[in-house]
Amino acid sequence: MPSPTSTPDSPAKAYDAMPFPASDEAVYQQALDDIEANRKGDLTLTIVDVNGEPLEGYRIDYHQITHNFIFSVWDDTPYALRYLEDLGINGFQSNLWWPFVEPEPGSYRLSFVNRFKGIEEIAASGLAFHAQDVFSASDTYPLLPQPTFEQQKNAIQQHLTRLVSRFADDVEIWEAYLEPEYTFNNPYHWSRQQYLELVKLSADLVRKYDPTAQISINQSIPCDASQRQKIIDILEFGVDFDILGLQFYYNSFVNPIYRWQAPRLSLEKINRCLEDYGALLEPYGVLIGASEMSLPSEAPSWVPGYAGYPWSEDLQAQYFEYLATISFSKTDVIGLNWFKGVDEPGGFILNGGLVDYDMNPKKSYFTYQNMIRRWTTSGEGILNSEGQIDIHGFGGTYGLIIEEPETGGQMITEVHLLEGDQRATQIVFEAKAPLIEEIKQLELLVQYWEGKENQIKVQSGRDYIALIEHHLSLDELYLAQQTYEAGLSSLLIPIEFTVRTSDLRLASYGRDEPIIDRAGQVIWSADTLFYPYDFPKGNVVITVKASAENGGGDWPHMVIGVGSNYSEIMQVNHGSIEGYTFQTRLTGDEEVLTIRYPEEECPTSGECKLFILSVGVHIDSEELPSE
Repeated sequence: MPSPTSTPDSPAKAYDAMPFPASDEAVYQQALDDIEANRKGDLTLTIVDVNGEPLEGYRIDYHQITHNFIFSVWDDTPYALRYLEDLGINGFQSNLWWPFVEPEPGSYRLSFVNRFKGIEEIAASGLAFHAQDVFSASDTYPLLPQPTFEQQKNAIQQHLTRLVSRFADDVEIWEAYLEPEYTFNNPYHWSRQQYLELVKLSADLVRKYDPTAQISINQSIPCDASQRQKIIDILEFGVDFDILGLQFYYNSFVNPIYRWQAPRLSLEKINRCLEDYGALLEPYGVLIGASEMSLPSEAPSWVPGYAGYPWSEDLQAQYFEYLATISFSKTDVIGLNWFKGVDEPGGFILNGGLVDYDMNPKKSYFTYQNMIRRWTTSGEGILNSEGQIDIHGFGGTYGLIIEEPETGGQMITEVHLLEGDQRATQIVFEAKAPLIEEIKQLELLVQYWEGKENQIKVQSGRDYIALIEHHLSLDELYLAQQTYEAGLSSLLIPIEFTVRTSDLRLASYGRDEPIIDRAGQVIWSADTLFYPYDFPKGNVVITVKASAENGGGDWPHMVIGVGSNYSEIMQVNHGSIEGYTFQTRLTGDEEVLTIRYPEEECPTSGECKLFILSVGVHIDSEELPSE
């Protein structure tokens, strides 16, 4: 598996644009205007001293640190994030379909599901995890050749009770029903009334066991009149949900193995479809998610592209930008999701990833990155005579740095801005000396090394602290910051240990007990070994000693992870024992070490095997060891 290339700075325009039909260009330009008019809010900040007097001439930097809108990517596995880390997304979607969670009645694979999908890992990283397809009529395991309606309801009750209760702390959006379609997605031939009861039951169970989460229903071919009527039926039936997901595969190229191709529809008509749904849903308080969109970067010559152009990286990127811009311009749309981050053979949309098979970002990757950056606000300014500054920006939480002009004293705080809103906020300025917390951190590290009687470290730390204070006395803030970073690097606390093979826990789809062979744990076919550990802030190097047994020329692969930080997909050599290394930066939120065997990396499951012999961990910690 090739290593990813380094991601360069995104160009201002990632693709070579081509003329689209005039009607498409018109709705795109209108969307750009609507974003500026409707997606932003205004916040007037007044900064005063402790006596309530306005502070003139103070400098303020503001930068958006969270977004009310969800920019996400769907993928099967969490380690796809390794190749999407610079994109700027704040959400991640993946399927938790019924047979995957409960392959046989009463047999749940929740530990495997958690590790295979990285649910806890992703949630701890701050990304919003969206659990798709937790129930669809076509996905239910075959209780009976034809279950009774009561059996079907009981199965849903038991399944969602277990699933939602287990992951309620980690999932922000539950897709309670995928593609409610009682004409073709109805294998047991329930009546319309029964079908709607099942949709309502699924949503009610999610609400019961995770009352703080949002609930979505995800509809395919949404601009078709018959599909729209089914959503009307669901609304009139009183189903309790928050978001209607609309799948926009129009004009795309679906893998022929699925025996279905997406309908053709112009962007102008998709825009009108979105507006019609907004009007339909508004009385019910239901919002919209552009839940699935994907286009190919390449397709066979006989496949129609769009607007007379064949599919290419440029067309994929341009179409994506137009569709995403149209979606973002609607204030009742709360998120958009690109379906499949990384290309893989057999994918639903062939060549539909943002990253290609060689792990290189496509033009659509940079286009998404550009849009997220364009729709995120930051700036700076000087307080006027009334101590005020106006921020006009996108909805979300903003970090503020307020700086006193003479001493450089700073205050760091946060405010929230709502789109379409105008409000004023007053903040009382309470300065802290620059780098005061950083100096305290160095002092604590010096105390640690004093306890270890390491006089070289102690003296070095004291010298760095003195030099920082010297730079601060001369208002040399940049040099003080540089000195702090150098001092911190010199005082890091090394933590080193080896994880015994017997201490690695197994999350496997097909077995509960580990297999020990050649003095190591054996994994294959999507297995994960994991080791819970509360990692401190700092840097970590993981070294896995492993060997492999190949099957028919198929080389086993491995992914090492710490929290939601993942290595590239590593090929493990046959026969010989070698060390495989992964290093990453730690935020202090990581709570697990993982070793994964990527799904389907060896088609002859069980013949390609990995032997994990030992795991070495070296951490350079910025935090003091816990007692």
